[in-house]
This record gives sequence, structure tokens and C-alpha cells, in this order.
Amino acid sequence: MQLPETTTAPHKVQQKRLGKPGIWFHILSAFFGIYFIYLFAPLLGPTATFIGFDTILAFYLFSLFNGKIRYLFLLHPLFVFVSSFLFGMPYDQIGSSYTYLFNVNKFIDPDTLVINTPLLIATFITNLWSMGRGGVYLGTLYIILFPRYLFDEVPAIVNYYSLSTFTMLYATIGVTAGIMLGSIRKELLLVIALYTTVAPTFLEINSSLHRYGLMVLGLWLFIEGYMGFLHFFSVKRKIILLMTIVTGLALVFVSKPALLLSMALFMILERFSANQLPFISKLFVKSKRHYQILLLLAGLVLFQLTGQLVGPGEYTKGASQGGAGGQFLGIANLPAIGIILRLLYAALSPFPWLGFDQWDIYGYNGLFLVLHLFSSLLAIWMLMSLIRRLPAIVNDDDEIRVLAMFGISLLLSLTFSAIGFHVYLAPALPFLSVVLLRRRTRTPWHHAAGFVIFMEVLAQISRFAK
Repeated sequence: MQLPETTTAPHKVQQKRLGKPGIWFHILSAFFGIYFIYLFAPLLGPTATFIGFDTILAFYLFSLFNGKIRYLFLLHPLFVFVSSFLFGMPYDQIGSSYTYLFNVNKFIDPDTLVINTPLLIATFITNLWSMGRGGVYLGTLYIILFPRYLFDEVPAIVNYYSLSTFTMLYATIGVTAGIMLGSIRKELLLVIALYTTVAPTFLEINSSLHRYGLMVLGLWLFIEGYMGFLHFFSVKRKIILLMTIVTGLALVFVSKPALLLSMALFMILERFSANQLPFISKLFVKSKRHYQILLLLAGLVLFQLTGQLVGPGEYTKGASQGGAGGQFLGIANLPAIGIILRLLYAALSPFPWLGFDQWDIYGYNGLFLVLHLFSSLLAIWMLMSLIRRLPAIVNDDDEIRVLAMFGISLLLSLTFSAIGFHVYLAPALPFLSVVLLRRRTRTPWHHAAGFVIFMEVLAQISRFAK
């Protein structure tokens, strides 16, 4: 697929108008369509209802953009419907689904479906600094609960339909807010929206229940508000942008509080990359190249040590999903070099792929392994582009620079995450994907493909050598 080239000059925000009907026509059309399906949900049944919701949201996103690439949104409901028949085990038994379902039963009365709010708040506060582990998992609560409100009998696969529908809903909210705020041009919004809906990464992570959708929406709202502050100066607009930022921070806070550390790092990196960080920017510019590298490494190590203090030791030093073997745990926790290893494992894991035997993590649905291959390739392509094209990214398009700095900051959250989970890389990739828009900010894709093939060959040689 040929990516479109962006031509907008730095420091300028340009939005294509939606035409006379305006965005409110699209919003109201989608709302009435969803409400119509909701009214007839008992007659339609769970499958038709959620695929209907998904389809309407896909057409809504399609209607907001121009160009052929927007047709990819329409693949989402089709993929969800077809892939749902390929699972070889009940969806509620895949991955961490049991934990999330048990969590719902803990906070929700099964007869009345009323949430025990005091217990939920108390549990959240108690588990605040465990980064959500053993907490309320708010990001999955309503995904599981919504089908139960609609239907008396909810087959396990309906949780997959619900999760996929909420994935589209998050993108709908993010795009709508972005267009209304005018803080990110639609070209970049399209790329981010496509990545969070139909890119292999986000299709793959929906192979089991997860809580990352709400967190990604929070990140999306935060960066839209933040970028607005870089462009707009009126008091009224600043208040709206501030409310957007606070909303985004709140969603991230209830999803994974420790990620706020990465967002604080982003604000430092963004100002630093714009040469607007007092004293440090001047010191860096005046330093020789080898001193610049030392300064960057020192900052990376400082953040890594801070992150490991924030996260529980048994979590940050834990291993994973068939990716990081125990023999590499020591290396993965070393300063600086450990970050590289963590990024590599997160990008490729589960790995290697020839002779793959971890089918249970995908519910024995082979389609998701195919998605994972492409997801890993995209992740490696972005990482290689960051390494090889960072000066061009920083000095070229201002909006791409900001989004790239945001993605880098989120990547560095792997310093306080378990090792080898591909899903931990997912929140950063939609924002990093914008670097693939321009030839001068991306490395050739076949370089990434060659690296992935090399790693697979190396893994197979290591396997046979044992």
C-alpha cells in the first residue's frame, strides 16, 4: 500500500472542510443509526447487533476523510465477523479474559447489573500504584457489561464483538475531538485512526480481552489538547484544550497511572527537540557530538531507573509471553542496553514464528498469527525509522515531530513493563506511524523486512544449536 505524502508546512494547522452538512450531520446520522439498531437489538440478536454497531462507526469514520485509503475502515466489521468463526476455544478463556470476567463479577450484581461503586473506588485506590494489576480494570468493565445490558444470554464470542465495537468507538471519539479542536491536521488523524482500528497490531491485540483501548483514547485526547496549545492562543480555546488534556490524563490515570511518567517525559522531550528547554537545549547544541550522545544516554538511564522505582519489582523484572527467556532477564534490566532488548522483544514476541506452538494465546485462531507477522514488521519499520531518520523527524514537519516524541516517550514505558509482550508496544505505535508518511522520515520497508527475516533465521539456528 502506497502511503500518501504530506506537504503541509511546519507550524501550520490545515483542516479540510467536511462540506455544507458539517461534522454534526455525520455525528447525528451515526447516532440515529446506532440508536435504531439498539431499539431492535432483541430481534437482531447479539451478532447482528454488534456487527451493525461496528459497521455504522466504520462508515462514520469513512465519511470524515477523503481519499481511497479511508476505505480500509470498512474492512473492520468484515474482519471481526469472519475471524470470530475461526477461534478454536471459547473467547472468554483466552489470555487474561478470565481475570477480567472475574473482575466484573466482583463489582457487578449479576441480577440487577448495578455497579458496586464504593467497592470499585476502594479497590482502585488500594491498587493505585500496582499499575492496574489486581485492580478494577476499568477499561474492560463496560465492554463486558454492555452486552449483558442488551441481552439475557451472552455467548462468549459476543465479548469479542463488544471489544471490537468499542475499538471503533474510541477512534470515533478521538477523530471527532481532533477535527473539532483543529489541533492535528486530518491527514495525520487519518493515519492514527487507521492504525488504532484496522492496523494488524490493534486487530491482533483484540484476540483476547484487554484494557488498553480506554488508555489509548486518553493518550489521544491528551496529545490533541497538548498540540492545540502549541498553535492556538485565545483564552476560550485554551480552556477547551485544557479540559481535553485533563480528560485524557484522567483516562490514562484510571487505566495505568504509571504511564503518566512517560507523559511527563514527553513534555520534556518535546520542548527539548524544539530547542525550547532552558539551559539544557543550549548546552546540548553547543556540545560536541560524543558529549551529546553521553547526555542522551544519561537522560535515558535516569528515566529507566525512575521507571523501575515506580513499577513493582516483580513486574518490571518479570518475563513474558514466550519472548524473553530467563537467561536474558539480567540484560533486559541493564541501563540503556536493556531498553533496546525490551523494545526488540516487545516488537517480535511471541517469537520465533517457524514451529510456533503458542496457539492458545490466540485461541487457536491462525489468522491472528498472520496479523502478528505484519504487526511486528510495522513495529520494526517504525523503530528503524526512528533510529536512522531521527534528525529528519526532529527538523522536518512540526506536527510529525511532536507526535514522534510522544510515541518515543510511550515506547520508553517499557522500562517499567514486563518483558516480551507485544501489547505493551501497541499504545505508542499509532503516534509513531506518522513518521512513515514521508520518504525522508522513514527507512525503506525492505530493510525492516530483512531484519525480521535475519532475526527469525538467528532464532532457528539458536534453537537447533541447543
